[in-house]
Amino acid sequence: MKFAKLYDEMLKSEEIPEDWIGSRIQYKSLKKCINRVVKELESACLEKDLIEVLLEGDHRLADYVLEKDSKIITPKLIIRVPHDKQGLPKSETSSRLWEFVNNREYLKDDELFKVVEVKEEEEATCLVFHFHEDSSFFRELSLELEGLNNFKEAQKRYLVDQVDMISKSVSESTSFVKRRSDLYTWRELFKLYIDSEIFFKSSTSTAGERSVQQAKANLAAFWNHVNNKKFHKAFHQKGSRSAFKSFIGLNERLLKVSQFQYLNKMAMTKILKKFDKQTSLHTRLIFPKLLAHNTFIEESFAQQLCYKISTNLLSIIPQLDDYTCPICCSVAFKPIKLDCGHIFCVRCLVKLQRSGEDRCPLCRGEVVLNADNSNLDVEHMEYLQKYFPKEVKIKQNETEREIAKERFEAVYGEKNCIIM
Repeated sequence: MKFAKLYDEMLKSEEIPEDWIGSRIQYKSLKKCINRVVKELESACLEKDLIEVLLEGDHRLADYVLEKDSKIITPKLIIRVPHDKQGLPKSETSSRLWEFVNNREYLKDDELFKVVEVKEEEEATCLVFHFHEDSSFFRELSLELEGLNNFKEAQKRYLVDQVDMISKSVSESTSFVKRRSDLYTWRELFKLYIDSEIFFKSSTSTAGERSVQQAKANLAAFWNHVNNKKFHKAFHQKGSRSAFKSFIGLNERLLKVSQFQYLNKMAMTKILKKFDKQTSLHTRLIFPKLLAHNTFIEESFAQQLCYKISTNLLSIIPQLDDYTCPICCSVAFKPIKLDCGHIFCVRCLVKLQRSGEDRCPLCRGEVVLNADNSNLDVEHMEYLQKYFPKEVKIKQNETEREIAKERFEAVYGEKNCIIM
């Protein structure tokens, strides 16, 4: 299947919104433009085979350059014709080049194309050609990419506003002033979202952005888990239910924009490849360099938005994994901050001190035996009590049972209680 048809089918199958379609790279129109470029070059006796010899041969005699002034791209074909005919390739090419030199004044006045500049150098005559149709091709492609860049920025602003709105709703619905806080429901949802690594893989050596196909599959799997756990029924606050729907819409739209970006980047690569194949002018490497400030091509939309989601939304609800004791792996309550900066729960630290261990289990610094009541991180403790009330209560009960057991064993020894 030809790409033009495949391109349209992919846009349709991915259910890209109709009002976005008009902003896409117009592959069919650009393809027709390439045909006009080829005809123009051939009318100037610059067939594909000749250009290939000039640009790729052992005796490189030409350069195709794209100059950018503000938003205008001007393509130029520069051909150098050596004064010494021995420096020229095979006779057929040689005669063609000398034709250009002998007719340079006529070429300057030609309406179809013109030699904009002739330079007489010590060893060669340089002819700078400026054609019309290749200028039209790059102007059309540049304008479409500029439109896509504007589209992306508009989508970014909209989704960032959505993130901020959801963040505000989540903060309000997890407030400790409210009688029935949705703190634990949001924590469970966000942990599932983080672990799903929908758009990015953060673990292992293969960390990086997911392909749009993988992101689509991951998002579908995530929604299946969400539906199975019936999150839509788990929220108590009206604001949470509304924010939950917005969170679904946020990720669906993020996927759609990522798909649209992927398809347009593919279309750009394909059309430049086609341009090069039919003209031998080698633009695939030089044209993208002119797009340094085009964020649609150069920057990942998913990466930018996922960073916003992580910092502005997911961070609102702290995850337990970030506040556990490295030794017992439960919440680090009461938190003892050693001089090296590492934090452990008080029970684990007491056990280390009783065993005479002075080295920190993480950095091996000799800081354990020096710890006392002044190392209790009161601010951190209050934070844990605020955001992890259930876990703190469980930890306190476990600590109390352990202390009671130790006291019992200190009096009666390690004996089981026997009722006669």
